[in-house]
Amino acid sequence: MFYRYEANAKIVDATTIPVRDIKVEKQPDSAYITIIRQNNQLILTRRIEISKGVKFGVISVTVESVGTGTSLDHIRIMLRAKGKILQFGRSVGILDDTAKICGQVIFEGRSPVTKFLMPENPACLEMFYSAENAKKMEIKMIVGGFEVEKVDTKGIQILLGNMTNLWFVKEEKAERSINVFDYREILRQKEISFVAFKRREYPVAKFLNDPIFNLVFINDNVVIFKVRRIHG
Repeated sequence: MFYRYEANAKIVDATTIPVRDIKVEKQPDSAYITIIRQNNQLILTRRIEISKGVKFGVISVTVESVGTGTSLDHIRIMLRAKGKILQFGRSVGILDDTAKICGQVIFEGRSPVTKFLMPENPACLEMFYSAENAKKMEIKMIVGGFEVEKVDTKGIQILLGNMTNLWFVKEEKAERSINVFDYREILRQKEISFVAFKRREYPVAKFLNDPIFNLVFINDNVVIFKVRRIHG
């Protein structure tokens, strides 16, 4: 994220901003996961929404400045793919021709300026959203995918166009419920006080960035976190 603080140009990687809160909400026909990160100058909120019977999910990203001295310049999102990236209209397809599956990102509302990081190898796409020195910016993307019978660029583009217009259509017989796993609820129910694991088995950074875990011991092989009290 590129922004200005007291007239000075600043750059920050979203993953380095501390996590302030994680919320999991479930309703009969939908589920939401919200992750809020915050530092002294920015608040970053990411929200994922899944609805019963809809093959596509909705990702919303909101960036807000903290205080009067901060303004947003632009936001860069990197889309890295295992496969070939295809651009068509208001969407981007990620084609895995071996598995015959095509992922899709649909830009809802404003569309970003895009360019390939390496044009000769279109597996990483840069997406730029201009904030024009605003105090708040919202980005909305629809994500999903579909199977393809033939790896034909023209045919896949037609499918991308169709799904862009019909992503919100629900299946007529959507019998399966939405299952949501909230690890915080499990920690609370089981009254777990410590979590220990081998460093080679899990990424330590994920625990360090989660506000409910407090690092108490680490060496080259083992990590131990204390679980902060979770009120439920």
